[in-house]
Amino acid sequence: MPSRGGRLSPSSGQQRTTGPLARDCALLEAAVATVIDIAKAGRDIIRITQAVKQLGKAPVMAIYEWATNNVENQSGAAIQWRHENQTREEAILQVPEFAAIAETIQRTSETVETRIVTIGTLIGADLHTHSFRFLPDGEDTTIRGRFSDAISETQKAQLPQRYTATIVKTAITSYATEQDKASYFLELLADAPPPPENLSIV
Repeated sequence: MPSRGGRLSPSSGQQRTTGPLARDCALLEAAVATVIDIAKAGRDIIRITQAVKQLGKAPVMAIYEWATNNVENQSGAAIQWRHENQTREEAILQVPEFAAIAETIQRTSETVETRIVTIGTLIGADLHTHSFRFLPDGEDTTIRGRFSDAISETQKAQLPQRYTATIVKTAITSYATEQDKASYFLELLADAPPPPENLSIV
């Protein structure tokens, strides 16, 4: 990542590369072009999301930190990618552009849903708040979340009682911090097999 006023300017001279090295150069050029594309993205969330798919989360987080530092220091930067003595990509960024990049990355996240089927003990449920607490067998930490019609006046559940629970986990990852925020939704409760002999129900 270039520093303030930095320049991306690796060059291989006049000789044109071939074979595996040429492929590596092509991949490097594509990566640099993507980095500069992020730098030019401004408030375009779609371009940021596409860049994450190409580069991964870590480079985008580094770009976020770079943009934030430039905003804090009230400084701009010139980026230039040169190869074989030719300028391939370039961008000049001022503080407003850096602020837009940082804000856009901060607002961009990735959502992944995972369906979990687990056996354990339902230890809490509130029909008023539609919240539940479930302790999977062999675990020390309860799963806390929400439900809709998995438990109701017609779909009754006992407490504490062992069930086979189908739970949807929704994980939202911030591109700016790489921190995950998870929520859980109880989709279904079904009868569970008998507990292991060494298992005690809370």
